[in-house]
Amino acid sequence: MIFNEAERSVRKPRDVAIDLGGIGKGYIVDQVADELSKKYAHGIVDAGGDMRIMGKNREQNLDYWAIDVENPFDATRALAVLLLSECAVATSGTNRRKCGTRDRSIIT
Repeated sequence: MIFNEAERSVRKPRDVAIDLGGIGKGYIVDQVADELSKKYAHGIVDAGGDMRIMGKNREQNLDYWAIDVENPFDATRALAVLLLSECAVATSGTNRRKCGTRDRSIIT
């Protein structure tokens, strides 16, 4: 990607593909969460890293939900733990995204 601030433009090399699937995934998570929130005040909608967190963790009597972020180099260990309530979060990692034999790069 070639970013030109002066021209306010971005150029993409011919061999680079842009996948906008995450936008659709986030939209669906929001729609499902909005529908569920009509009946349920607490819960999580999780679509493989795209999450909407509603309310609090009533099972453990906490005002938040603890969300582990997987370590891309060791899936058995958390890289971080997010303490969240009433928000959305999207995580992504190159360890789970492959395109043929080439790794994908993720821009956030």
